Amino acid sequence: QMGTVKGHFIYATVVVEPLDFESNRITVLAKPELSHFLSHLTQGKVVSDWNLSILVRQIALHCNLAANIYSNIENKQDLYASNWLERLRHIKRLKNKIQKELEGGIMKDYNII
Repeated sequence: QMGTVKGHFIYATVVVEPLDFESNRITVLAKPELSHFLSHLTQGKVVSDWNLSILVRQIALHCNLAANIYSNIENKQDLYASNWLERLRHIKRLKNKIQKELEGGIMKDYNII
């Protein structure tokens, strides 16, 4: 079930179900908004114990990327390009916010360059 873990930003859940003969079934439960991005992962995959951790990490990263793209489209922000670019955008927003506060006199006691 998608509602097992409560949260505001949970768009997808990776489910690992142990099977016989050292194998596992991996399925992804996604909100309808992400079904377009994650349609190839919703059928489920059977993988050995040996390769389980690698595949689950890759699927989780793929789900995270799809959620980032969806939230940027939903909020009408700049399109998601990469973690590095998103980090740079966040730093620039923070810098602009601090500069506005310094100009407004809110943080005049701090010596920030």
